[in-house]
Amino acid sequence: MSRNPRVSRRYRRQPNTPVRGARKRIWELKKGLQCSVVGTCLSVKELSQIARKTDLVFPRGTTDYEIHGTFAHLTESKQLFSKVVDKVLNKKFRLTVSRFNKATTESELESIWQQTVEQGNVAAGYWAAMTHPLLTDEQRFDTYGKVHMLSHLLGASNELNPDQLERLEQSHQSSEMELEHTKSVYRQRLKHSDRLIAALKRKHQVLSDTPTKLAEARETITRLVHREGQQSLRNRITALENTLEEERSSADNLAARLEFRHYQSKFRHSQWKQMGASSQRWRGQTSV
Repeated sequence: MSRNPRVSRRYRRQPNTPVRGARKRIWELKKGLQCSVVGTCLSVKELSQIARKTDLVFPRGTTDYEIHGTFAHLTESKQLFSKVVDKVLNKKFRLTVSRFNKATTESELESIWQQTVEQGNVAAGYWAAMTHPLLTDEQRFDTYGKVHMLSHLLGASNELNPDQLERLEQSHQSSEMELEHTKSVYRQRLKHSDRLIAALKRKHQVLSDTPTKLAEARETITRLVHREGQQSLRNRITALENTLEEERSSADNLAARLEFRHYQSKFRHSQWKQMGASSQRWRGQTSV
């Protein structure tokens, strides 16, 4: 039975179109390097997951070597299938790729590569270095040779079996995910802190404006009180004027009554005098 996999039509080959000045895509590497990249950077389990995701069906009994060889061959050309592999690698090693992207000179790139290897993160460093735009073809083959020899040394030492390597790789990937989660949490906290700082600044501005607003309020109250005081004084004066007018009217009435009584008194006195004179005359006549 043929062991050739069936490739979905939507993953068939497309023309190669390298992008200048950008990171290399897996199909833009020199043919033959894809085998090393796939074997170093992706486990058989991950390859099987990509196969299911891309509708790549392997016949029953396909060996790990045959799966690896199929992936190495399909990633040599630009197609939707190789794009998926490229995307998976960039996502898997995004932190290391981001670190390598900061290199602007060949010496910086070499320094980051050495640090990554010393940290035991060879797979991530290999992908980030091999796709870096600063790396020449000669340097790529030199890096390929170093990783190739490391694989031989690893196989010769036989200190770790494939299961242990897979567990270590999973542990490393888990650590990267945890680190990314921690960064996300701190970014959220930083945004929250920024919002709190902005709110405090607004409150500080309000408090800074408070003395001025209080002074304006006091001035307004003073004007109102002064205005109300003037009005109250006017009302008091009007009341006093009304009272004075009433008193004057009462005084005039009293004066008129007193004058009338005085006139009555004088009139009565005059009457009494006339009556007295008449009485004397009457007495004189009577005596005669």
